[in-house]
Amino acid sequence: MIPFQTPALSIGGYGSFADWAVVFISIISLISAIYFAVSQSRYNRATLALQRKLNKTTVLPICDIEIINLTNHLEINILNAGLGPLIVKSIRFHIPGTDTDSLINVIRAGGKYLDINVKFQRFSSPFAILPNEKHQILSWQARSDDYTIVANGEETIEIVNEDVRQHINSLRDEISKAEIKVDYTDAYDDEVKVKKEPLGQIEHR
Repeated sequence: MIPFQTPALSIGGYGSFADWAVVFISIISLISAIYFAVSQSRYNRATLALQRKLNKTTVLPICDIEIINLTNHLEINILNAGLGPLIVKSIRFHIPGTDTDSLINVIRAGGKYLDINVKFQRFSSPFAILPNEKHQILSWQARSDDYTIVANGEETIEIVNEDVRQHINSLRDEISKAEIKVDYTDAYDDEVKVKKEPLGQIEHR
């Protein structure tokens, strides 16, 4: 007796139903894999962008101008009060008729001659200031022959000699007319920020 066989179901003569089912499942699996890969890629990009943004906020520098104005000491610094490196792009000083990269030129523009020991720093090229550190722009410290030590009860005080005091106050006068402008950026170098501050708070001592 010849055994009875059920013919395989075909679709349009192009293969059995099982073959088509395998092809269909394979296509669905491929589409799912592609969709998952694209979704994962978008998620990774979004995660990286968020991480980059968070990293930037945690390493932002803060540019501040520090002025030390004492009887026997005058100092101007750029201070990094932030959490990340402060990249200084340029430093400019402006008074009416003068725009320069050094305070010494501000003094010269005022026609002043300074017979005192003042240190000026001229900006040359971009440099970095680490957090809680500073870059000195100007410094004057009275030397031992610039002042007289006077007894005041149980204490002694330093009185700056009159000629030195006049010279340093002349320096204060000229500097107080200027405005400092610092162009800086962070470690990512994405956007140049500007710090402007008048130096008019430097008064006679």
